[in-house]
Amino acid sequence: MKKIIAYLLLTAGLALSTQAATTAGFEAGYLTDGQDAYIAARLGYEFKATTSVSHQAEIELGYSESTESGVKFKILPLTLNYRAEFAATGKLSYYAGAGIGICRNSLSYSGYSYTSSDSNNALVLQAFSGVNYKASPSATLHLGLKYIWIGETELLGIKANVGDDVAIMAGVSFKF
Repeated sequence: MKKIIAYLLLTAGLALSTQAATTAGFEAGYLTDGQDAYIAARLGYEFKATTSVSHQAEIELGYSESTESGVKFKILPLTLNYRAEFAATGKLSYYAGAGIGICRNSLSYSGYSYTSSDSNNALVLQAFSGVNYKASPSATLHLGLKYIWIGETELLGIKANVGDDVAIMAGVSFKF
């Protein structure tokens, strides 16, 4: 885990040290397996751009929550992503990328006269792709898919694989 955090910090430092354009974005979507809402916000840097492709490093924070029969489960993934955006035609482009990071998993139960909660961290990986529509010189709309995989965690003394899911996402990003 220390190696992953060191890698994330090193990559973020390299991205910040370049002459880069800052990007910020927000996405909202739907996890298809878990049937829950998923939101994510990101802050990034465009460290290399040509007329046909843009390379970005970004930090993303996501969130999802599900509740069933008094049990509430939350995920809070924090990832360092690489994103490439490719020019298509006119105002349309497409993007693809991947990320690695850490996910804070929380489980709480409230029932009858008993309450319990626990949280733990796990490795998270993601891959994403979709299409962009350039609404203005600084604002871009997105529509895409995001695959999220969360590794094994231990909550309330039970080891469990959180698993994977696919999210259908829509969002907006801004370039400064």
